[in-house]
Parts: sequence; C-alpha cells; structure tokens
Amino acid sequence: MAHRSYRYDGFDSFCVAVATIFGLLLIGLWDNQRTLQRALNEGYDTTAVVQLIRNNRLPVAPGWRPRFLGTSHTVDLAWRGRDGVERMMQRVPVSDAFIGDLMARSLDRVAIRTLDESNAVPAILSDADNRLRAIGASMPWAVWATLGAVIAFVGTLIWRRVRQQVKAPALSGEVRASPGPAIRSPAGRATVVPPPPPRAPRAFPYRLLIVTLFALVFGATMSISAWLDRHGYDAIRDHGTEAIAWVTDAHALASGGTQPRISHTIDLAWRDASGNERRFGPTHISEQFWAGISSHETVVRRQVRIRYLEDDRTARPLIAGDVTHRRVNDSVGIFFGGLALSAGLVLSAFTIRRMRPI
Repeated sequence: MAHRSYRYDGFDSFCVAVATIFGLLLIGLWDNQRTLQRALNEGYDTTAVVQLIRNNRLPVAPGWRPRFLGTSHTVDLAWRGRDGVERMMQRVPVSDAFIGDLMARSLDRVAIRTLDESNAVPAILSDADNRLRAIGASMPWAVWATLGAVIAFVGTLIWRRVRQQVKAPALSGEVRASPGPAIRSPAGRATVVPPPPPRAPRAFPYRLLIVTLFALVFGATMSISAWLDRHGYDAIRDHGTEAIAWVTDAHALASGGTQPRISHTIDLAWRDASGNERRFGPTHISEQFWAGISSHETVVRRQVRIRYLEDDRTARPLIAGDVTHRRVNDSVGIFFGGLALSAGLVLSAFTIRRMRPI
C-alpha cells in the first residue's frame, strides 16, 4: 500500500488553516465595510454619548451575530433614536487616531449617523473616512493570502497525484516488502529475518513555520522601512531644500495597553521652488516638538521650518526642530528589524531541519 508523504499532509493542514483564517478575516472586513457604508448612506445624524473606551482582547465582538472588530480600541455609545427609543451599541470599532483625539480632548459626545434598528452599528462621522481607508487597505491582503493558500493547497494535491503516478509500480497487484537477509541456523536450516518496521513519519512543523515567516516578514519590513527613511534623511540633510510648511492638521494616537500612551502626528503643506503645492502626512513628531507648537492639545504655531527633496515627492520631509527624534527612531527601527530578521533566519534553519525525513 502506498503511503503519502508527511510533508504534503502537514502542508495541506497549514494551507487549510491559512485559507480559513484569512477567509474569515475577509468576510469580517466586507461585513464591516457594508455596515459602515449602509449607515452613512441610509442613516440619520444624531449625537451619541461615549460611555466606555475598551481595549480589544478578542478580534470578534461576542453575541448571537459575531462582528469582526479589526481595531485595537472600541467604544460603547448610547443615544436617543429618531423614534424616541434609547439605544446603545457596545464595541463600536474606532481608529487609533480617533481614540487619541477623544482621550486628548476629553470628549464625551460624538456625532454619529445610524439607523433605527436593534443591531445597527452607528458610523462615527469624524472617524468614518479613517475606518473605510483602513478596511480598504486590509482587504487586498486578505484576498491574496486566501487565494495563495487555496492555490498552494490545490497545487499540492496535483503534485501528489503526479508523484503517485510516476512512482506507481509497473506490475499490478500488491507490492510486497522484500524479506530480510537469510541467516543459517546451527541446525542448518535458513531463517528469514523480517525487515525492520518503517519509522513513523515526522509531523510537519507548521507552528514553527508560522513563527519563522512572521519573524522574517516583520524583520524585513521594519528594517527596510527604517533604512529607506534613514536614506531619505541623509539625502535631505545633504541636498535638501529649505521651506516654510504649514501644519494643516494634527492627530493624537493612543498605543495599546491598559494605560495607553498618546503620541502625535501632523500633516504638512508647503510650496516648492516651482511654486507648486506639496503635501505630506501624517508624519510622527516627538512629544517635545508637539509641546512647542501646541497648547491644550490644539496647534497654536502653524508654521514650521522643513527641508525636502525637490526630485522625490514621496520622501518624508525633515522637520528642522525634530531632527534628533527622527534619527533615533530610524536607528531603533534598523536595529530591532535586523534583530527580528536574524532570528527569522535562525528559525529558518531549524524549520528546514525539522522538515527533513528522520
């Protein structure tokens, strides 16, 4: 009887798990997008009271109809409907930028657009664009991951079938295991030694593979991103053009955890040497720089001096009063990204060794 290879069996399970996880993620993202768009298109405007801010421990809101959250923070809202009924919705997903503004300004009321339905999730008007952009950016990744896992699973099935046909015995009938060598006993009779039992296949290390891929992708992304930003910093420092930029908008971001830490980003606009308007943002700034341009979480100094590249519109401009913050962040990103990438390479060696037959 032909035995299937342990590699393909384990890889099958891995592909099915990846396709299931990202398929459910895709369904959750699509449901969030549909719900948000329906509230914006068919709902009415009102004001809701923010009763509670939550840190998400689970990606799904519990209930008879589970909802995918997809954000690190949610809020509980209460409002009076157009029909006069007091309504409440728990765990409404919000972006980090919105929760940062909410906490920084100590707001307890927000403008929403909602429907008079028992399970309708309201759309927070000041956060709707952020949520739609985040969902739109995540859906392609979920689609490609699901399709990749399905294609890999189908390709594995086809490859297994082809290998079985190539290795099929030429003779029909049951293939018998060849006996072991004959050993002659002292009495003169030959005794056939049975062949050793086959070794049990080694389980496919899919958990180790997941950790390895995560370390490689995270380390490569972090280190390359920090290195590109450092490369832009060096180019702007040596060949950049000075300009006066306007702070068009500011955002407060809250980090995860039981005691979130608030950081800030700003949007910049300026005119280049040709008189054309350029924009960039959001870009992170240090808390020391934020304290110098703001008062009570409101920007009071709108003009900042920057350096930028004339021939590269995608390069992040260098803020004159915040150079040290950017240089330190780039160095930290390169170091920890390289550390994660090195760990991924070491784990790759262990993964390859575990995938080899016993």
